Amino acid sequence: MIMKKEKTKYTYNYKAVHIYYSPEERLELQKRVDNSTCRTINDYVRKATLGKPLVQYTRNKSIDNVVDECIALRKEMEAIREKTPLDSLGIARLLVLQEKIYHLINQLIDNVRKN
Repeated sequence: MIMKKEKTKYTYNYKAVHIYYSPEERLELQKRVDNSTCRTINDYVRKATLGKPLVQYTRNKSIDNVVDECIALRKEMEAIREKTPLDSLGIARLLVLQEKIYHLINQLIDNVRKN
């Protein structure tokens, strides 16, 4: 015996609100959405107008620059390790040096974040 699913008819009572922005205002709104945890402009505007919490990201350019330099340094060290013929002792010394640099970079980032 096959049971048929009963179709449920949903009724929605949503009301739409239309907001018109100038091109400059639209760019400003998009920047705010990009710096938040909201995925869409609709989510952002809905939360903002209903007084719900909005989580905004704050970027620190100095940390971004440090991170970019660290990434470049790490890639360069990996390239040296792969391209330069080293014996096992040389590789071990390079790995120890890389680990020390890694810890110093983390300390630097922690100090920047504290201040």
